[in-house]
Amino acid sequence: MLRRWLATLGILAVVGVLLELVVLGLVVWQLGAAWTIGLLIVKYAVGYVLVRRTGRRGWRQFRAAVDSGRPPGREGTDAAVSFGAAMLVLLAGFVGAVAGLVLLIPPVRRASARLAERVVERQLTAVAASGMFGPRRVNVQRDPVPEPTASASASEPPPDDGKPQAALEGEILPPR
Repeated sequence: MLRRWLATLGILAVVGVLLELVVLGLVVWQLGAAWTIGLLIVKYAVGYVLVRRTGRRGWRQFRAAVDSGRPPGREGTDAAVSFGAAMLVLLAGFVGAVAGLVLLIPPVRRASARLAERVVERQLTAVAASGMFGPRRVNVQRDPVPEPTASASASEPPPDDGKPQAALEGEILPPR
């Protein structure tokens, strides 16, 4: 599994670098080298400002969650997605910068953070996920409980006759 994941990541990195080089070449061809260098300088400056802003905001949100006793997972995930998007604007070429700016749009960032949470939750135990992201919501459906017979009193437990008792079925839902 890990080997396949790393191979896919490597292929995506090579394709991304080639795509960035092609787009850079097209921009130089259309605008000229001087305008391209100017655009890259502006992109780096905007990326630098975004990295500082998202880093500080994310750290404040994370500390506020920890200080108030709430699980810091949501704030940490949101901060990580925001910081990663800002780093794309700062370090990547034009295609990566556009992808980073799209990730900074609040609905896209929240959806990406939820996806990242689900990926992280799958790697953690239920206790660790609850400690990081808060208590899990559980969707439960009860089987109908058989009616007690007239001979059984309320204080006596039902006899163990080998038959299965009422069961709970459900699934763990992500927190809201």
